[in-house]
Amino acid sequence: MRMFVPLVSAFVCILLCDTVSSTATWNYDPDGGIGPADWAGISGNDACDDNSQSPINIVHADREEDDDLRSFSFANYEETSGVTIELENTGHTVNMAVSGVTLTVSNGDLSEDYEFAQLHFHWGSSDDQGSEHTIDGTEYPLEMHLVHFASETYGALSDAVDQTEGLAVLGFLFEIQDDDNENFDALIAGLSSVTNADDTHTIDTFVLKNLFRNALGSYYRYSGSLTTPPCYESVVWTVFRDTIGISSSQMAEFRTLMTNDDTPAAMEDNYRPVQDLGSRTVYYYHAHDDNSVASVTMSIGLIAMATIVSILI
Repeated sequence: MRMFVPLVSAFVCILLCDTVSSTATWNYDPDGGIGPADWAGISGNDACDDNSQSPINIVHADREEDDDLRSFSFANYEETSGVTIELENTGHTVNMAVSGVTLTVSNGDLSEDYEFAQLHFHWGSSDDQGSEHTIDGTEYPLEMHLVHFASETYGALSDAVDQTEGLAVLGFLFEIQDDDNENFDALIAGLSSVTNADDTHTIDTFVLKNLFRNALGSYYRYSGSLTTPPCYESVVWTVFRDTIGISSSQMAEFRTLMTNDDTPAAMEDNYRPVQDLGSRTVYYYHAHDDNSVASVTMSIGLIAMATIVSILI
């Protein structure tokens, strides 16, 4: 997978960082003339009408097992020393950027190490919708995307954004639980400081990996696109099957954010509808596959050792 580094122009920010000017050029309103169904008609967004778009509905029964898929390795995702974490209301979502350290993800059958650019969220107006990807038609209240780019190959996010496998995005789905998820306390607390479009706020530093640590396991893999304009088909998508818990009260905090439309409104239902899978294949990784060979080898070794011992005795 390959990732991208920001250009000097705001154009790239609109693409990847979801940073927009005070005047929106697209939104999620299905009736507003610039919603998802109309994105391809906006200049520069032709790719939004191509055949390998994201998100998709993942049908578990139709997935294909892939023996090449493995678990991921995360570098510096537990680092807190010298790290600064900043939230930004882009008018379309809330971004979280990290500075002071270079974060990378590798393995997972990625072609190289991919560098972290930002993470952001998509959510609904109620707790029964909001995710971009669905599994067997099930919608989730929140989806988190960790965006990475192939820095080794392209050097910059802006150079990778429209390249095949230029980006690697890890997607995590959420389910409602009774208690607050304390791993999100710092992030949730910071939302009240980025209520309006273009607001930024530095939050307390925390271990980034704690946001998704418990969901790392089995995952789906497919080739797709950015889920916002310009919808470049440059993404190697990983969608994890295990969900992350979040409370209804924490979800309500996301809905206090405001959009950047001419008439600002509550930011909700900021997710693109699922797109046709077409001829693409969704691959699947079983979390325990990495350990299965080792377990079998160990078992055989123990049996062999027991046999030798019995012979000697």
